[in-house]
Formats: sequence, structure tokens, C-alpha cells
Amino acid sequence: MKQILLYIALASVLYAQSAHPEWETNGLLNGRFWKAQSESTKSGFVLGYATGAYDAAGLIYARAGQDGKPILKELFPPGMDSEEVALALDRFYATPENVPVVINAAIKIIAKRASGADEASVQQSIANARRSASSGK
Repeated sequence: MKQILLYIALASVLYAQSAHPEWETNGLLNGRFWKAQSESTKSGFVLGYATGAYDAAGLIYARAGQDGKPILKELFPPGMDSEEVALALDRFYATPENVPVVINAAIKIIAKRASGADEASVQQSIANARRSASSGK
């Protein structure tokens, strides 16, 4: 079942990039894409993101002879499953000003909050992500 969801998410991403340029900010998928997806596609997308983040961090740090686990809490919310992260993204993108923010930045903001960062730091990250989305950087 997980592979099917990953294939659906991949197909959605490929379709989004070719048919809906408004679903991208700086070449990456944003909240417009997110809001247009079904619940199962959202869950599959988050699962694919998590798998990629874990694999990439593990590989990069293993090659450097280091433990990649500390960085993972910055890339994916600790203690949350894909459905919970999808719901958190729904809440994040319910704020219109957040819609242009790219999905990977939104997940990192959710991870920051889930890791216990103070709210001022979380709000600063949101402001930075909005600025980045609006400036094209």
C-alpha cells in the first residue's frame, strides 16, 4: 500500500510541475499544490518526503562517518506520523499568507514546533519562509 501511495504522490508531483505552474514557488511545490490534493495523496507525499529525508540524511552522514539522526528532527517532525504531518500542513496552509511557502519549508517549520522550539523562533521561521517565497529566493 505504501508503494502505491508513493507512486500516486510521484505522479501528482510530475503532473503538478507540468500543468500547474502556480503550484510552484522557486521551482518547488507550495501550498497551492498541497491544497489541491486528496487526503491519500497528501499522506503519500509526506511518506515519500520522510523516506527521502531519512535516506538522504543517513547516507550523507554515514559517508562523513557521523550519525545522521540529530539532523532528522530538523527535517521531519519527531514523534509524528505521515497523517499527523499532513494534518499539520493543512493547518499551516489554512493561513493564506502561508500558501506560497514551499512544502519542504513548511514541514521543517512543523518539525521545529514539534521539537519544542519557542514560539518566537517558530514565528521567525514562518516569516523567513514567507519572505523567501515572495522574493524568489
